[in-house]
Amino acid sequence: DANDAAKVRQVWSKWMAQEAKLAEMKGNESETGGRSAAYDKFVLDRRPQLLWELEKTIFTMGEQQAAALKMLDHLQEYEGHADEVKWTNEFKALLELRTEG
Repeated sequence: DANDAAKVRQVWSKWMAQEAKLAEMKGNESETGGRSAAYDKFVLDRRPQLLWELEKTIFTMGEQQAAALKMLDHLQEYEGHADEVKWTNEFKALLELRTEG
């Protein structure tokens, strides 16, 4: 139900924040004060993957409408991402399963 979905979102959010902090700490460029390559990779690659997996999880939990809307937003926000085609195909497959069931 929506309550369970909110809890899952909260746990995933905490998990992503911890991964971001770890990536930041791992390779913080203290000489320049800039972000590390590991952190940039997390923000540009890993975080979008985690967000996508979160919405797939929420979708399969039964909160299909909310997850589908977030998945569409995700596809728009990360247009051009290396996983865009994969995500689009997964989205189509989820929608097909929903209409078959």
